[in-house]
Amino acid sequence: MATRKWLLGANSTFGVVFAQQTHALLLSLALLAVVAASGNVVLPVRLTAGGLASAVVSGLLYYALAYSFYLSALRVTRASIAAASFYLIPVFGLAGGWLIGERLEIQQWIGAAVVVVAVAAITVRARPQIPALALQ
Repeated sequence: MATRKWLLGANSTFGVVFAQQTHALLLSLALLAVVAASGNVVLPVRLTAGGLASAVVSGLLYYALAYSFYLSALRVTRASIAAASFYLIPVFGLAGGWLIGERLEIQQWIGAAVVVVAVAAITVRARPQIPALALQ
């Protein structure tokens, strides 16, 4: 909800996404510093180039690209509708796994169907109702 207020006053979605991600990174680094100061080892012993590249690409695809699309859509739709779309994230994860050859159990298919039906119901219910008199 707060993002929508910031977004409507911004000329570019990039600035909002950049600010959100910068704050998230700073919070993560602060938490990492607190845990490290307590004497616990939280960093990987070895970091490979492939692991680093995977983390960067994952961040760009999931956070930067996904939130850019989400915030762009938030400019033209109500926040209640946009918020319901977040429940579809696991469904897209399941679909992506299935597309690359993962075998899904019946419970996963049923769960995905329940989520899609619930999001559709939220979306239809959240639409403004037109009074019957206005239709005549």
